[in-house]
Amino acid sequence: MNDGSSLLREYEQLRDSTNPQKRGYDLQGLVGRILGTHHFKVETKAGAASPRQVDLFATRGDTIYLIETKWRQDKANVNDVDSLYKRLEKVAPNVTGLLVSHAGFTKQVVDTVRENSSRPVLLVSGSELEQALQWNGDFLGLLHRKASALLVHREVLVDVELRRSRGRAATTKPSDLPSSDRLFALADGTRSRWLQCGGSFGRLTFAPELQDIDWVSGNGHGVTLDIVLPVQQWKDFDALLHQMARMGWVTSGACWSIQQSTAIWHGFGANALLDALRDWKRRYEGLDTHHTEELCYVDECEDGFYTLLAQFSADHRRIVRRVELSFQLRGIPLDPSPYRELCTHFELNEPVYFRPRSERSHTWGHAPRTSSLKVLKPLAYVVVPEMRVPVNDDDEWVSGIVVENPFFTGGSRSRHPPKWVPDMVSRSEYLVCALRSWHVLGSVKSVYELWNFESAWTSNALVLRATADWRDEPDPAVPPLTFTIPPKPAPRRRSR
Repeated sequence: MNDGSSLLREYEQLRDSTNPQKRGYDLQGLVGRILGTHHFKVETKAGAASPRQVDLFATRGDTIYLIETKWRQDKANVNDVDSLYKRLEKVAPNVTGLLVSHAGFTKQVVDTVRENSSRPVLLVSGSELEQALQWNGDFLGLLHRKASALLVHREVLVDVELRRSRGRAATTKPSDLPSSDRLFALADGTRSRWLQCGGSFGRLTFAPELQDIDWVSGNGHGVTLDIVLPVQQWKDFDALLHQMARMGWVTSGACWSIQQSTAIWHGFGANALLDALRDWKRRYEGLDTHHTEELCYVDECEDGFYTLLAQFSADHRRIVRRVELSFQLRGIPLDPSPYRELCTHFELNEPVYFRPRSERSHTWGHAPRTSSLKVLKPLAYVVVPEMRVPVNDDDEWVSGIVVENPFFTGGSRSRHPPKWVPDMVSRSEYLVCALRSWHVLGSVKSVYELWNFESAWTSNALVLRATADWRDEPDPAVPPLTFTIPPKPAPRRRSR
């Protein structure tokens, strides 16, 4: 996970804390949340912890950790590790001890762990923990390296250099959902996390990036896992998103749309989604509405991506009528325990199956070169902060544009878009297009052209990536969007 992750910020807050007792207790919870993003089930148990009150356990499949943390100025000593061994005697032999010490460990602790390698205890220093948060979150890989060295070679690894993880770690904690760094920039200079336009019901959402689950070595196509969850109340839907966040399946790259009979709201980030769902009264002002609104949400998981569909009653009860998850995966995971954990958490009794796809996940459609629909007039921009691009400046960058949809039918089913355009596109008044080439917000272009459509059908929804590009030369017949850039706020000093 990167420097801006919530877990890293939480670690920095602990480092700045002046309450040593609370700091040690909170460190244990932080380690549990880190393991939670790797799909461990983290829980406290009594009884095994005598003479302590509770112990923290993290379980994933056959891997179980009993966690102890120390945050003191002095290094963890033999008494600390002996206490952990005594507690391990009271639990099953397949439980591994995990001792995290901010200040590190004495030589006697390292020697004791080496001598008792048949009952493994893994040692993690504060510097290793901080590196794991900064180097894209390969904390699980660190534990695997330590366990392998101890069990195979009787070698205790402490303060080892971390390898960069290839995966994408989640950036969340249970009490909060990640927000997106993408925003809609309107002509008056305001920023918004979601945008309203005309439209109608259609299981469609736009995405600035789209994974191709078939892009792997070997023959065949990806697999699908469909789950219908027994969620009926708003609080249960809120709990679903937070549970999936703890499992690492809610990221800052999430996109969504909320559909009504006469309007659609497009937005970025799970945090903004919950705000938009709660703000249904304001969204409905001046609209003719149906008794139900429908959500289409898309996000990533380490094996591919998924869509989440849900229906909400359009009144104060906010009853959830149906929640469907459709995972699109590159293959059947070697470790399916995260998906099993999700079903177990929501007490799903119906069987679920991995099903091979019979066709490719992705389709592409290109605008004809002679098409008169290619020139687009931006209504708003999709902007990202300067931290997303490898340059040293303070400019916001335009990563996408919002344009009027030339294929919008206003809900009419008698008109059909061209064959190269996905049929569901006609339901939204606006297109949210990704740009093939980004540019600085202060240097808007006069001519943008529709390039292609990239889409993927899941079992319950269409995920669409509309792509546009801009010309270097201006066109006098197409004036650029008049745009007001708000003043930049004063920089905030980062606490250390």
